[in-house]
Amino acid sequence: ESVVILTSIIARNQPTMALRRAWLAAAAAACILLTLPVSQAAVNSVVTQWINIAQSCVTALGIEHQQAARLYATLASAQYDAIKAAEASTLTISEEAAAAYASHFVLSNFFDWRQSYYYDPVLAAQIEALGLSDADVAVLKSVLVPIVKAILSKRLCDGSSSFANFKPGDSSILGLYQFAPNQVTVHYPQVAYATGFYLASKDVDVFTAKLKHFSLSDPEYAKQLQETYSLGSASSANRTEYDSGSAQYWAQGGGTSTLAGFWISVALEALPESTPLIVQARFLKLLTTSFWDTAVACWRVKFREQFWRPITAIRTNHGAGVYDPTWTPSLTTPIDPEYVSSHTCTSGAALYVLESHLGASTGFSAASLSAPELGKRSYASMPVCISASPTRMAWHWATQSPRRFTRGSSRARLWLTCSERIADPSSDGARKDMVAIHTDGSQNLARW
Repeated sequence: ESVVILTSIIARNQPTMALRRAWLAAAAAACILLTLPVSQAAVNSVVTQWINIAQSCVTALGIEHQQAARLYATLASAQYDAIKAAEASTLTISEEAAAAYASHFVLSNFFDWRQSYYYDPVLAAQIEALGLSDADVAVLKSVLVPIVKAILSKRLCDGSSSFANFKPGDSSILGLYQFAPNQVTVHYPQVAYATGFYLASKDVDVFTAKLKHFSLSDPEYAKQLQETYSLGSASSANRTEYDSGSAQYWAQGGGTSTLAGFWISVALEALPESTPLIVQARFLKLLTTSFWDTAVACWRVKFREQFWRPITAIRTNHGAGVYDPTWTPSLTTPIDPEYVSSHTCTSGAALYVLESHLGASTGFSAASLSAPELGKRSYASMPVCISASPTRMAWHWATQSPRRFTRGSSRARLWLTCSERIADPSSDGARKDMVAIHTDGSQNLARW
């Protein structure tokens, strides 16, 4: 089925017969990777093909969101920098060859055990399609390997692999993050002090300084905890079927390309077919690096604030909201602190980049690997980024007026329920400032 899908996409682009034959060979070699839901992307190129392979790899290997975001960003950065190097070189190097070679190098370094069976056949087919000689391949190696090595070296030393030795704090302190029942570890605490692609550590501190979780004495906290108890319970009768479906749709956990991969698929569908290769690469670099940088910022706040999850709050008699020692959430609680919401950070970053470069009126339809039975959900336009400043350090969900896509992601976490509405940072000023760095002053594709 995957081969049929790829061949139909390739045929639609009307390449030369020789190029089509080679692309079909690449499709056959890569078909085992293609476990993603089909997206009839408007653009199909060497750049997007390797991005799709990375998405499929994330899906097949069960890579989680934070590390997947880092992978996507590294790959897209290498693609763009390789194309720029090809343009600047005094030697004759095609953009397609540069992007393909750089992509193969990155994925082979991340997943060397998959190189011979997955990445080598794809690159070999693309090289044949482009009519490259052995001498041409040697030129690619001499020009591109130092560039891609530099990118990989920065990621190797970005701190995301360091041992953090995190331990939950004193369980007698109300509001402090604790492991959920049967939890034995925590999600990537080292990411909190990892290095971003564009954001320095001091920038992260500046952008996130005002993000603070609720006080347990705040009446709004008790109100939202009660709402979480009512709507997010595994046995809740207060959710509609659509609500429960939304929780599954937005989960984007194991067996998916992660939430970052979901938004990449949306972007590839939205990009015009006529988008030049270098513009595709730059757009994807900006999008994917925003995922990693916002992940670092989000994790900085999570492990600074260390606010407890709803399952802990509801099962603890602390005098605010509801108390039920037997309460069970709809889905398994993620193994990281509650505040801020990673899903909202990622989706906010995606929407800002997509709106900035494609326009708020761009619509799309998307299926979800975490809820394939729901099929595609369609949206007529991108939501407008929230720009008002919050009166609190983090906005209360109820005081915002997000449009429905942002609301869908935020509310879905409530219905799961692994998060309360208060986990929505929606301090969009901070998030907007962080992601704006990635736009580099360009507001649409035509200006690139």
